[in-house]
Amino acid sequence: MEKQISLISVGDIEELVLEALQSRLEKTYQCKVITGEGMKLPKEAYNPQRNQYSSSQILKKLRQLIKPTREEKVLAISNVDMYVPSLNFVFGEAELGGHFAIIIACSPVSKFLWFARK
Repeated sequence: MEKQISLISVGDIEELVLEALQSRLEKTYQCKVITGEGMKLPKEAYNPQRNQYSSSQILKKLRQLIKPTREEKVLAISNVDMYVPSLNFVFGEAELGGHFAIIIACSPVSKFLWFARK
């Protein structure tokens, strides 16, 4: 079976961002990259005291909704402020040796850098 990366938008992500990411991933990893059905930000991931989303809770929700094949990796992309309990903020989180990861790639600064390097 062929290796594959599935891109999943979490929240409101512009199509242009997904297309650019898909193109870069295909060139970098020499594998098929597909854009899967996006999902809304899980309410249970939001922490009102911090005014942030838990990246770990979002990954947990992705694992409940998506069952990847053995050769598939799932990369979620979002544009919200995220954290893990021991850190004030994160730019992403991934499972070590797993199938799931999430990145934050849509802040005004990161969007500028992303497309400037294209």
